[in-house]
Amino acid sequence: PTQLENAPALRRVRREFHGNQEMTLHKPRKRYIIKEERVILTTLDEKKKYVQKFNVFDDSFFEMVAKDKDAVEDILRIILHDPELVVTKLIPQNSIKNLYGRSVRLDALCVTGDGRNIDVEVQKEDKDNHAKRVRYNASCITANVSEPGENYENLNDVYIIYISKFDVFNRRRRLYHIERSFRDKGTFFSIHDGEHLIYVNASKEVDAEAEDDDVAELMEFFKNSQGQHYKFHRLANRVHELKNNESEVNTMCKLVEDFAKEYAKEYANEQTKILICDLVRTGALSAEIGAEKLNLSAEDFRNLLNETEQEVSTPA
Repeated sequence: PTQLENAPALRRVRREFHGNQEMTLHKPRKRYIIKEERVILTTLDEKKKYVQKFNVFDDSFFEMVAKDKDAVEDILRIILHDPELVVTKLIPQNSIKNLYGRSVRLDALCVTGDGRNIDVEVQKEDKDNHAKRVRYNASCITANVSEPGENYENLNDVYIIYISKFDVFNRRRRLYHIERSFRDKGTFFSIHDGEHLIYVNASKEVDAEAEDDDVAELMEFFKNSQGQHYKFHRLANRVHELKNNESEVNTMCKLVEDFAKEYAKEYANEQTKILICDLVRTGALSAEIGAEKLNLSAEDFRNLLNETEQEVSTPA
């Protein structure tokens, strides 16, 4: 949206094109400025109306939901079919640092009463290799929760619950339980190494024989995030609180604003990388200077050049 300053003093500017000639038929009497108008939410009612649009799949909103132990407990009980499950420790938006590779930020990492480490991830966009992302998360959690010299027999189980708005594997199932197995010449058996990967498909494209009614109801609530539900009333109460309690609504709006600023910063950084890579490819900049501008080693910069070139050449 735009705002015109000195609008009463303006006369409409019309242009008529004839061949390559542009003729101005009417000119404004005064100079004016067109500036961007930001939407500012001032009243509680305005903020509540804004927050009502969010659902559990939205990053900022799930971050707030995941701060409530009871709400996360409801989610796990439904998906794992374990009505007695108890969450004893909850770490929302937990970052696991990796000194020798990429770090990872988990949506909600929790520990249950029986010692299981469970990471809940929520994904609404299908633009990643989800299976490899889940694999990496599981390895980081395993490394992070084990102690030096600890007997491997004492390693607690690790669960990754990956909830997506789409069907990751396109097999029309509501739940995908994935564990390691042995297979050779007709022989097959499971290997129980303590790693459990569970993909939850929130789309409506699920075969009847593969449906799970309770999980399907939970996924519908994830998408609309309105009203109450007796099967996961604590989750519903948390969502209602976030959308109606004055303190929570103010926090939610501030979190969204901070998230937008961070996203804009990351987007600007990505665009800078693409621009420098383009300059190097066209010969306007040397690879050495390009690497120096981005504070990368020569090898890392070559990898970046290859990645950005592949993204450009990949058809939409």
